[in-house]
Amino acid sequence: MREILFRGKRIDNGEWLVSGTLLQNSDDERFCWMLVYGDKFGTAEYDKGNILRMEYGTLYRVDPETVSQYTGKVVKTGKVFDGDIGKSIDGIFLVCWDDEKAAFVMRFNEYPYGTLYLEEMWGDAEIIGN
Repeated sequence: MREILFRGKRIDNGEWLVSGTLLQNSDDERFCWMLVYGDKFGTAEYDKGNILRMEYGTLYRVDPETVSQYTGKVVKTGKVFDGDIGKSIDGIFLVCWDDEKAAFVMRFNEYPYGTLYLEEMWGDAEIIGN
């Protein structure tokens, strides 16, 4: 089974979070939260509108513009997320979802590759940004 993860930047300090739980208010897309399990608190505690600590974990408010999904692919620099910028011997590429192919792809800026399925990623590939 594929691991489902999301990544996003915290509103309060810009730190990147990775979590399997993403919550978004359908009425207001500006509000997006990621749940990090493990912190144990007896009662809920709210911190300046950006952090909510609860019995089973902590909800952190994240910038919706930075949220991306884990693709299931791992390279030497770590897990690959939608929106990552990669580099291989063949050039620079963007990792993104392609609706037509119904898959994550590598979109190259230069000929000859254009767009390739992420599963075709070379062993030398690394993530250089996002």
